[in-house]
Amino acid sequence: TSNASEIFNAAADNTHLVLRPSRPDLVLHSPAALVLRNKENLVIDFNNVTIMFGEPTNERHMLRVEHSRSVTLMNAHFSFPNIPEPGFYQQHGDNKTGLLLVFDSDLVAIKANTMTNSPQASIAISHSRKAWIGDNTILNSGAGGIILHGDTKECVVEGNHVVDSIGVANWHAGIVLSYRQVDLRDGVALLLGKHLHHDSAFSLLHRKQYPSRNAIVRNYVGHSSGQGIYVDGAVGNVIMGNEIHASSKEGLCLDGGATSNVVMDNHIHECGQRTKQEDYVLKQEVPDQRTGEDGLTIYKLPGVSVDNGLYNILLRNNVRNNFGGGIKLVRTSFFNLVVDNSLWNNNKGGSEHLSFPAVSLMNDPSDDHGATDLDYAPSVGNMIAYNTMRGGHGLGVLIASGSVCNEIFFNNINETKYFGIESLVEQTNFVQCNDPEKNSRSPQNKIDAGWPMYGHPGLRNVA
Repeated sequence: TSNASEIFNAAADNTHLVLRPSRPDLVLHSPAALVLRNKENLVIDFNNVTIMFGEPTNERHMLRVEHSRSVTLMNAHFSFPNIPEPGFYQQHGDNKTGLLLVFDSDLVAIKANTMTNSPQASIAISHSRKAWIGDNTILNSGAGGIILHGDTKECVVEGNHVVDSIGVANWHAGIVLSYRQVDLRDGVALLLGKHLHHDSAFSLLHRKQYPSRNAIVRNYVGHSSGQGIYVDGAVGNVIMGNEIHASSKEGLCLDGGATSNVVMDNHIHECGQRTKQEDYVLKQEVPDQRTGEDGLTIYKLPGVSVDNGLYNILLRNNVRNNFGGGIKLVRTSFFNLVVDNSLWNNNKGGSEHLSFPAVSLMNDPSDDHGATDLDYAPSVGNMIAYNTMRGGHGLGVLIASGSVCNEIFFNNINETKYFGIESLVEQTNFVQCNDPEKNSRSPQNKIDAGWPMYGHPGLRNVA
Protein backbone atom coordinates (compact mmCIF):
# COMPACT_ATOMS: atom_id res chain seq x y z
CA THR A 1 0.00 0.00 0.00
CA SER A 2 1.03 3.64 -0.44
CA ASN A 3 -1.63 4.91 1.96
CA ALA A 4 -1.04 4.72 5.71
CA SER A 5 -4.79 4.77 6.40
CA GLU A 6 -5.11 1.23 5.08
CA ILE A 7 -2.76 0.01 7.82
CA PHE A 8 -4.89 1.51 10.55
CA ASN A 9 -8.09 0.23 8.93
CA ALA A 10 -6.61 -3.25 9.02
CA ALA A 11 -5.71 -3.04 12.69
CA ALA A 12 -8.08 -4.99 14.91
CA ASP A 13 -8.06 -5.96 18.57
CA ASN A 14 -5.61 -8.66 19.62
CA THR A 15 -3.41 -7.99 16.60
CA HIS A 16 0.34 -7.81 16.26
CA LEU A 17 0.76 -6.10 12.92
CA VAL A 18 4.28 -5.95 11.42
CA LEU A 19 4.90 -4.02 8.22
CA ARG A 20 7.06 -5.71 5.59
CA PRO A 21 8.20 -2.85 3.34
CA SER A 22 8.99 -3.66 -0.27
CA ARG A 23 12.07 -1.45 -0.03
CA PRO A 24 14.00 0.04 2.93
CA ASP A 25 13.20 3.65 2.03
CA LEU A 26 9.44 3.15 1.70
CA VAL A 27 7.36 6.28 2.38
CA LEU A 28 3.62 6.05 3.02
CA HIS A 29 1.54 9.20 2.76
CA SER A 30 -1.31 10.15 5.04
CA PRO A 31 -3.41 13.08 3.82
CA ALA A 32 -5.93 12.53 6.61
CA ALA A 33 -5.61 11.85 10.31
CA LEU A 34 -4.98 8.29 11.48
CA VAL A 35 -7.22 7.25 14.38
CA LEU A 36 -7.20 4.27 16.73
CA ARG A 37 -10.33 4.42 18.88
CA ASN A 38 -11.62 1.86 21.39
CA LYS A 39 -8.78 -0.54 20.58
CA GLU A 40 -7.32 -3.14 22.93
CA ASN A 41 -4.24 -5.38 22.88
CA LEU A 42 -2.89 -4.01 19.61
CA VAL A 43 0.74 -3.72 18.46
CA ILE A 44 1.75 -1.99 15.23
CA ASP A 45 5.42 -2.39 14.33
CA PHE A 46 6.12 -0.05 11.41
CA ASN A 47 9.51 -1.68 10.78
CA ASN A 48 11.17 1.69 10.04
CA VAL A 49 8.64 2.74 7.39
CA THR A 50 8.19 6.52 7.01
CA ILE A 51 4.69 7.95 7.41
CA MET A 52 4.61 11.38 5.76
CA PHE A 53 1.82 13.70 6.83
CA GLY A 54 0.52 16.73 4.99
CA GLU A 55 -0.41 19.92 6.84
CA PRO A 56 -4.22 20.21 6.68
CA THR A 57 -5.83 23.09 8.51
CA ASN A 58 -8.80 21.04 9.74
CA GLU A 59 -6.82 18.41 11.69
CA ARG A 60 -5.46 19.09 15.19
CA HIS A 61 -3.49 15.83 15.44
CA MET A 62 -2.48 13.60 12.57
CA LEU A 63 -2.32 10.48 14.72
CA ARG A 64 -4.75 9.81 17.58
CA VAL A 65 -5.15 7.00 20.09
CA GLU A 66 -8.39 7.47 22.02
CA HIS A 67 -10.24 5.43 24.68
CA SER A 68 -7.92 2.48 24.14
CA ARG A 69 -5.94 0.02 26.23
CA SER A 70 -2.67 -1.81 25.66
CA VAL A 71 -1.78 -0.25 22.32
CA THR A 72 1.83 -0.09 21.10
CA LEU A 73 3.15 1.99 18.19
CA MET A 74 6.80 1.30 17.43
CA ASN A 75 9.63 1.66 14.93
CA ALA A 76 8.04 4.31 12.72
CA HIS A 77 9.36 7.52 11.23
CA PHE A 78 6.52 10.04 11.48
CA SER A 79 7.26 13.26 9.66
CA PHE A 80 5.89 16.48 8.24
CA PRO A 81 7.57 17.78 5.08
CA ASN A 82 8.86 21.13 6.39
CA ILE A 83 10.59 22.40 9.53
CA PRO A 84 8.16 24.70 11.39
CA GLU A 85 8.88 28.40 11.20
CA PRO A 86 10.38 29.86 14.39
CA GLY A 87 7.81 31.76 16.32
CA PHE A 88 5.46 31.96 19.20
CA TYR A 89 1.92 30.61 18.84
CA GLN A 90 0.17 33.19 20.95
CA GLN A 91 -3.37 33.30 19.68
CA HIS A 92 -5.92 30.50 19.93
CA GLY A 93 -6.50 30.83 16.19
CA ASP A 94 -2.91 29.88 15.44
CA ASN A 95 -3.67 26.28 16.32
CA LYS A 96 -1.50 24.31 13.95
CA THR A 97 -1.49 20.57 13.46
CA GLY A 98 0.27 18.33 15.98
CA LEU A 99 1.56 14.83 15.45
CA LEU A 100 0.36 12.32 18.09
CA LEU A 101 -2.32 12.59 20.78
CA VAL A 102 -3.05 9.83 23.30
CA PHE A 103 -6.33 10.65 25.04
CA ASP A 104 -8.14 8.79 27.84
CA SER A 105 -6.18 5.59 27.33
CA ASP A 106 -4.30 3.08 29.45
CA LEU A 107 -1.04 1.21 28.93
CA VAL A 108 -0.15 2.84 25.62
CA ALA A 109 3.48 2.45 24.51
CA ILE A 110 5.12 4.83 22.03
CA LYS A 111 8.43 3.10 21.42
CA ALA A 112 11.54 3.65 19.29
CA ASN A 113 9.96 6.04 16.80
CA THR A 114 11.47 9.04 15.04
CA MET A 115 9.28 12.14 14.86
CA THR A 116 10.28 15.20 12.86
CA ASN A 117 8.94 18.63 11.97
CA SER A 118 5.63 18.59 13.85
CA PRO A 119 4.08 22.08 13.62
CA GLN A 120 2.78 21.62 17.17
CA ALA A 121 3.61 19.00 19.82
CA SER A 122 5.13 15.71 18.69
CA ILE A 123 3.63 13.59 21.49
CA ALA A 124 0.80 14.72 23.77
CA ILE A 125 -0.53 12.40 26.49
CA SER A 126 -3.78 13.72 27.99
CA HIS A 127 -5.88 12.22 30.79
CA SER A 128 -4.21 8.84 30.39
CA ARG A 129 -2.64 6.26 32.67
CA LYS A 130 0.49 4.12 32.64
CA ALA A 131 1.78 5.12 29.23
CA TRP A 132 5.40 4.38 28.32
CA ILE A 133 7.09 6.89 26.02
CA GLY A 134 10.52 5.45 25.40
CA ASP A 135 13.53 5.54 23.10
CA ASN A 136 11.99 7.99 20.64
CA THR A 137 13.93 10.60 18.67
CA ILE A 138 12.03 13.89 18.39
CA LEU A 139 13.35 16.70 16.18
CA ASN A 140 12.10 20.20 15.34
CA SER A 141 8.83 20.24 17.28
CA GLY A 142 7.01 23.50 16.75
CA ALA A 143 5.39 23.63 20.19
CA GLY A 144 6.50 21.00 22.66
CA GLY A 145 8.36 17.74 22.20
CA ILE A 146 6.53 15.55 24.75
CA ILE A 147 3.57 16.82 26.81
CA LEU A 148 1.93 15.12 29.80
CA HIS A 149 -1.36 16.88 30.44
CA GLY A 150 -4.29 16.91 32.81
CA ASP A 151 -5.09 13.83 34.84
CA THR A 152 -2.18 11.85 33.41
CA LYS A 153 -0.72 9.49 35.99
CA GLU A 154 1.90 6.79 36.41
CA CYS A 155 3.47 7.30 33.00
CA VAL A 156 7.15 6.84 32.18
CA VAL A 157 9.02 9.08 29.74
CA GLU A 158 12.37 7.36 29.36
CA GLY A 159 15.38 7.38 27.09
CA ASN A 160 14.04 9.86 24.54
CA HIS A 161 16.21 12.19 22.48
CA VAL A 162 14.40 15.55 22.16
CA VAL A 163 16.32 18.13 20.13
CA ASP A 164 15.68 21.56 18.60
CA SER A 165 12.20 22.28 19.95
CA ILE A 166 11.34 25.50 18.16
CA GLY A 167 8.60 27.32 20.12
CA VAL A 168 9.75 29.86 22.70
CA ALA A 169 6.88 29.86 25.21
CA ASN A 170 7.07 27.81 28.39
CA TRP A 171 4.60 25.24 27.05
CA HIS A 172 6.85 24.70 24.02
CA ALA A 173 9.65 23.12 26.06
CA GLY A 174 11.28 19.84 25.14
CA ILE A 175 9.23 18.03 27.82
CA VAL A 176 6.16 19.63 29.44
CA LEU A 177 3.92 18.61 32.36
CA SER A 178 0.86 20.87 32.61
CA TYR A 179 -2.37 21.03 34.58
CA ARG A 180 -4.10 23.58 32.33
CA GLN A 181 -7.77 22.77 31.90
CA VAL A 182 -8.23 22.60 28.15
CA ASP A 183 -9.27 19.83 25.77
CA LEU A 184 -6.19 18.90 23.79
CA ARG A 185 -8.34 17.20 21.19
CA ASP A 186 -9.03 20.76 20.04
CA GLY A 187 -5.30 21.48 19.73
CA VAL A 188 -2.21 21.82 21.87
CA ALA A 189 -2.05 25.58 21.24
CA LEU A 190 -4.92 26.00 23.72
CA LEU A 191 -2.42 25.39 26.54
CA LEU A 192 -0.87 28.76 25.87
CA GLY A 193 -3.86 31.02 26.33
CA LYS A 194 -3.35 34.69 25.58
CA HIS A 195 -0.04 35.33 27.28
CA LEU A 196 3.49 34.02 27.21
CA HIS A 197 3.38 33.19 30.93
CA HIS A 198 0.56 32.75 33.42
CA ASP A 199 -3.00 33.45 32.30
CA SER A 200 -5.75 33.94 34.88
CA ALA A 201 -8.08 32.00 32.61
CA PHE A 202 -6.19 28.94 33.92
CA SER A 203 -6.41 29.85 37.58
CA LEU A 204 -4.65 27.68 40.14
CA LEU A 205 -7.69 28.25 42.35
CA HIS A 206 -9.65 25.91 40.09
CA ARG A 207 -6.95 23.32 39.49
CA LYS A 208 -8.64 19.93 39.86
CA GLN A 209 -6.54 17.63 37.68
CA TYR A 210 -2.80 17.58 37.16
CA PRO A 211 -0.03 15.22 36.05
CA SER A 212 1.01 13.11 39.03
CA ARG A 213 3.24 10.13 39.87
CA ASN A 214 4.94 10.23 36.49
CA ALA A 215 8.65 9.51 35.92
CA ILE A 216 10.78 11.55 33.52
CA VAL A 217 14.03 9.61 33.42
CA ARG A 218 17.23 9.36 31.38
CA ASN A 219 16.16 11.62 28.53
CA TYR A 220 18.40 13.92 26.52
CA VAL A 221 16.82 17.33 25.86
CA GLY A 222 18.99 19.67 23.82
CA HIS A 223 18.92 23.06 22.09
CA SER A 224 15.34 24.02 22.93
CA SER A 225 14.26 27.55 22.06
CA GLY A 226 12.41 27.61 25.38
CA GLN A 227 13.05 25.50 28.47
CA GLY A 228 14.38 21.97 28.40
CA ILE A 229 11.78 20.62 30.87
CA TYR A 230 8.82 22.72 32.08
CA VAL A 231 6.67 21.58 35.02
CA ASP A 232 3.44 23.59 35.22
CA GLY A 233 1.37 22.85 38.29
CA ALA A 234 2.19 19.12 38.31
CA VAL A 235 2.32 17.28 41.64
CA GLY A 236 4.44 14.41 42.90
CA ASN A 237 6.48 13.54 39.82
CA VAL A 238 10.06 12.29 39.58
CA ILE A 239 12.52 13.92 37.15
CA MET A 240 15.73 11.93 37.35
CA GLY A 241 18.88 11.24 35.40
CA ASN A 242 18.15 13.53 32.46
CA GLU A 243 20.70 15.54 30.49
CA ILE A 244 19.45 19.02 29.59
CA HIS A 245 21.79 20.91 27.31
CA ALA A 246 21.84 24.38 25.72
CA SER A 247 18.22 25.39 26.25
CA SER A 248 17.74 29.03 25.32
CA LYS A 249 15.77 29.56 28.56
CA GLU A 250 16.12 27.58 31.79
CA GLY A 251 17.18 23.99 31.61
CA LEU A 252 14.40 23.05 34.02
CA CYS A 253 11.59 25.19 35.47
CA LEU A 254 9.13 24.28 38.24
CA ASP A 255 6.23 26.72 37.88
CA GLY A 256 2.51 27.27 38.28
CA GLY A 257 2.15 25.70 41.72
CA ALA A 258 4.42 22.72 41.05
CA THR A 259 4.33 20.73 44.29
CA SER A 260 6.24 17.83 45.82
CA ASN A 261 8.22 16.95 42.72
CA VAL A 262 11.60 15.24 43.05
CA VAL A 263 14.35 16.54 40.74
CA MET A 264 17.49 14.50 41.19
CA ASP A 265 20.67 13.33 39.49
CA ASN A 266 20.13 15.49 36.40
CA HIS A 267 22.95 17.07 34.38
CA ILE A 268 21.94 20.60 33.34
CA HIS A 269 24.49 22.63 31.41
CA GLU A 270 24.94 25.58 29.07
CA CYS A 271 21.35 26.81 29.41
CA GLY A 272 19.87 30.29 29.79
CA GLN A 273 21.76 32.31 27.18
CA ARG A 274 18.52 33.35 25.41
CA THR A 275 20.07 32.71 22.02
CA LYS A 276 16.73 32.09 20.29
CA GLN A 277 14.58 34.74 21.96
CA GLU A 278 13.01 37.18 19.53
CA ASP A 279 12.43 40.84 20.36
CA TYR A 280 8.68 40.52 20.94
CA VAL A 281 9.38 37.81 23.51
CA LEU A 282 12.09 39.76 25.32
CA LYS A 283 9.80 42.77 25.64
CA GLN A 284 7.58 40.65 27.88
CA GLU A 285 10.41 39.18 29.91
CA VAL A 286 13.21 41.70 30.50
CA PRO A 287 13.13 45.27 31.91
CA ASP A 288 15.26 46.90 29.20
CA GLN A 289 17.08 46.16 25.97
CA ARG A 290 20.70 46.26 27.13
CA THR A 291 22.94 43.72 25.45
CA GLY A 292 26.24 42.14 26.40
CA GLU A 293 29.35 41.15 24.50
CA ASP A 294 27.49 38.28 22.86
CA GLY A 295 25.01 40.73 21.31
CA LEU A 296 22.17 39.23 23.34
CA THR A 297 20.24 40.55 26.33
CA ILE A 298 22.22 40.81 29.56
CA TYR A 299 19.30 39.21 31.45
CA LYS A 300 20.31 35.57 31.30
CA LEU A 301 18.43 32.70 32.92
CA PRO A 302 19.55 30.03 35.39
CA GLY A 303 20.01 26.32 34.90
CA VAL A 304 17.09 25.57 37.25
CA SER A 305 14.28 27.82 38.46
CA VAL A 306 11.45 27.37 40.96
CA ASP A 307 8.73 29.95 40.32
CA ASN A 308 5.52 29.49 42.33
CA GLY A 309 6.46 26.07 43.69
CA LEU A 310 6.50 24.37 47.07
CA TYR A 311 7.72 21.22 48.79
CA ASN A 312 9.90 20.27 45.82
CA ILE A 313 13.19 18.42 46.32
CA LEU A 314 16.25 19.29 44.21
CA LEU A 315 18.86 16.66 45.03
CA ARG A 316 22.28 15.72 43.64
CA ASN A 317 21.92 17.60 40.38
CA ASN A 318 24.99 18.63 38.41
CA VAL A 319 24.29 22.24 37.36
CA ARG A 320 27.23 23.77 35.51
CA ASN A 321 28.26 26.29 32.88
CA ASN A 322 24.83 27.91 32.70
CA PHE A 323 24.52 31.59 31.82
CA GLY A 324 22.25 33.20 34.42
CA GLY A 325 22.96 31.40 37.66
CA GLY A 326 22.66 27.87 38.99
CA ILE A 327 19.43 27.34 40.96
CA LYS A 328 17.04 30.29 41.34
CA LEU A 329 14.00 30.35 43.60
CA VAL A 330 12.28 33.16 41.72
CA ARG A 331 9.22 34.06 43.79
CA THR A 332 6.54 32.33 45.88
CA SER A 333 8.91 29.44 46.49
CA PHE A 334 7.97 27.82 49.80
CA PHE A 335 9.59 24.97 51.74
CA ASN A 336 11.69 23.54 48.93
CA LEU A 337 14.81 21.46 49.63
CA VAL A 338 17.96 22.24 47.61
CA VAL A 339 20.42 19.65 48.85
CA ASP A 340 23.74 18.11 47.77
CA ASN A 341 23.85 19.70 44.33
CA SER A 342 27.06 20.46 42.45
CA LEU A 343 27.01 24.00 41.05
CA TRP A 344 29.92 25.02 38.85
CA ASN A 345 30.55 28.21 36.85
CA ASN A 346 26.91 29.24 36.33
CA ASN A 347 27.93 32.83 35.60
CA LYS A 348 28.81 32.43 31.93
CA GLY A 349 26.48 35.31 31.06
CA GLY A 350 27.94 37.63 33.69
CA SER A 351 28.92 41.13 32.57
CA GLU A 352 29.79 44.54 33.94
CA HIS A 353 26.05 44.99 34.44
CA LEU A 354 25.10 41.73 36.16
CA SER A 355 26.79 38.84 37.92
CA PHE A 356 24.88 35.68 38.73
CA PRO A 357 24.93 33.58 41.93
CA ALA A 358 25.07 29.83 42.36
CA VAL A 359 21.82 29.84 44.38
CA SER A 360 19.38 32.69 44.84
CA LEU A 361 16.29 33.11 47.01
CA MET A 362 14.41 35.90 45.30
CA ASN A 363 11.33 38.07 45.38
CA ASP A 364 11.18 39.01 41.71
CA PRO A 365 8.30 41.20 40.58
CA SER A 366 5.64 39.60 38.42
CA ASP A 367 6.01 39.64 34.67
CA ASP A 368 2.72 37.76 34.22
CA HIS A 369 0.10 39.92 32.58
CA GLY A 370 -3.33 39.84 34.18
CA ALA A 371 -2.45 37.23 36.81
CA THR A 372 -4.92 38.50 39.41
CA ASP A 373 -5.37 35.05 40.97
CA LEU A 374 -1.79 34.76 42.29
CA ASP A 375 -0.13 36.42 45.27
CA TYR A 376 3.50 37.04 44.38
CA ALA A 377 5.51 36.51 47.53
CA PRO A 378 9.18 36.10 48.50
CA SER A 379 10.99 32.80 48.92
CA VAL A 380 10.20 31.48 52.41
CA GLY A 381 11.08 28.41 54.44
CA ASN A 382 13.48 26.80 51.97
CA MET A 383 16.48 24.68 52.94
CA ILE A 384 19.77 25.17 51.05
CA ALA A 385 22.23 22.61 52.40
CA TYR A 386 25.30 20.52 51.59
CA ASN A 387 25.73 22.03 48.15
CA THR A 388 29.11 22.59 46.46
CA MET A 389 29.46 25.93 44.68
CA ARG A 390 32.60 26.62 42.64
CA GLY A 391 33.91 28.20 39.50
CA GLY A 392 33.36 31.94 39.33
CA HIS A 393 29.82 32.68 40.48
CA GLY A 394 29.14 36.29 41.42
CA LEU A 395 27.95 35.07 44.84
CA GLY A 396 27.48 31.71 46.45
CA VAL A 397 24.00 32.41 47.85
CA LEU A 398 21.92 35.57 47.39
CA ILE A 399 19.03 36.22 49.80
CA ALA A 400 16.72 38.88 48.39
CA SER A 401 14.49 41.33 50.23
CA GLY A 402 11.55 39.66 51.93
CA SER A 403 12.94 36.14 51.72
CA VAL A 404 12.86 34.93 55.32
CA CYS A 405 12.95 31.82 57.49
CA ASN A 406 15.21 30.02 55.06
CA GLU A 407 17.88 27.66 56.35
CA ILE A 408 21.29 27.81 54.68
CA PHE A 409 23.92 25.51 56.12
CA PHE A 410 26.89 23.27 55.40
CA ASN A 411 27.44 24.62 51.89
CA ASN A 412 30.94 24.68 50.43
CA ILE A 413 31.38 27.98 48.57
CA ASN A 414 34.57 28.80 46.67
CA GLU A 415 35.88 31.04 43.88
CA THR A 416 33.06 33.61 44.04
CA LYS A 417 33.63 37.01 42.49
CA TYR A 418 32.25 39.05 45.41
CA PHE A 419 30.88 37.37 48.55
CA GLY A 420 30.18 33.90 49.80
CA ILE A 421 26.66 34.77 50.97
CA GLU A 422 24.92 38.11 50.60
CA SER A 423 21.69 38.94 52.39
CA LEU A 424 19.55 41.91 51.36
CA VAL A 425 16.90 41.19 53.97
CA GLU A 426 16.57 42.65 57.48
CA GLN A 427 14.50 39.79 58.86
CA THR A 428 15.91 36.51 60.06
CA ASN A 429 17.23 33.62 58.03
CA PHE A 430 19.14 30.79 59.65
CA VAL A 431 22.66 30.66 58.24
CA GLN A 432 25.24 28.46 59.91
CA CYS A 433 28.30 26.34 59.32
CA ASN A 434 28.85 27.25 55.69
CA ASP A 435 32.38 27.26 54.36
CA PRO A 436 32.73 30.25 52.03
CA GLU A 437 36.17 31.09 50.71
CA LYS A 438 35.27 34.78 50.86
CA ASN A 439 33.47 36.79 53.51
CA SER A 440 29.75 37.45 53.46
CA ARG A 441 27.66 40.61 53.70
CA SER A 442 24.50 41.68 55.50
CA PRO A 443 22.10 44.60 54.86
CA GLN A 444 24.18 46.86 57.14
CA ASN A 445 27.20 46.19 54.94
CA LYS A 446 28.77 44.40 57.87
CA ILE A 447 31.43 41.90 56.85
CA ASP A 448 31.60 38.71 58.91
CA ALA A 449 34.15 35.97 58.98
CA GLY A 450 33.23 33.35 56.47
CA TRP A 451 32.79 30.38 58.82
CA PRO A 452 30.66 30.35 60.82
CA MET A 453 28.46 33.48 60.48
CA TYR A 454 27.25 35.19 63.63
CA GLY A 455 24.13 37.07 64.39
CA HIS A 456 22.74 40.27 63.08
CA PRO A 457 19.24 40.82 61.70
CA GLY A 458 20.03 39.43 58.26
CA LEU A 459 22.26 36.48 59.14
CA ARG A 460 21.91 34.60 62.37
CA ASN A 461 23.80 31.58 63.65
CA VAL A 462 21.44 29.31 65.58
CA ALA A 463 24.11 26.86 66.77
